Amino acid sequence: MTEQELKAHLSEFRGQLSIDPDSLEQECVMQPLLFCQIGELAAEARSDAKKAKEHVEYVKAKLKGDMRTNPKTYGLDKVTDKAVEAAVQAHPDTQEALRDYIESNKAADAMSILQTSAEQRRAMLKNLVELIVHHYYNSGDVSSMKGRKSEQNMEAIVELRNRNRQQRDLDDEIVNEDD
Repeated sequence: MTEQELKAHLSEFRGQLSIDPDSLEQECVMQPLLFCQIGELAAEARSDAKKAKEHVEYVKAKLKGDMRTNPKTYGLDKVTDKAVEAAVQAHPDTQEALRDYIESNKAADAMSILQTSAEQRRAMLKNLVELIVHHYYNSGDVSSMKGRKSEQNMEAIVELRNRNRQQRDLDDEIVNEDD
């Protein structure tokens, strides 16, 4: 995965991690798909990192063999273990393979963090649903008129959502004023 692809994936999925409390049903339905997509990319990134590590080992082994066979081609006077190891580490092919390995590890780490964020999103969705259900069943008085109670509960939920939305708007205004 190139750095540009990584940035594009991170940007795309970061935007999908936020939760719209007014659309919890849709958020809950989309969570498994989001988690699956992120998980697949994280697995791909881990695989790329493993392949890059294997490539580093391959490059080093190939260079060691070539240096022992043709030391003059690589500017080696003596074919000692230390001299060969130092020449392998300094060789541009090794350096390039190491850079690729570091970049692929960075991508794997970033995708792992994104995957953890998706897991946290799942937990937050569960908590939000539980809070709404809890509020739904615990608000209002105990009456024999179930229809009336349901209406009161729904009104209370709508009122709570409106208050929360107003508070978020005020918080956003305060933050924008501070900037």
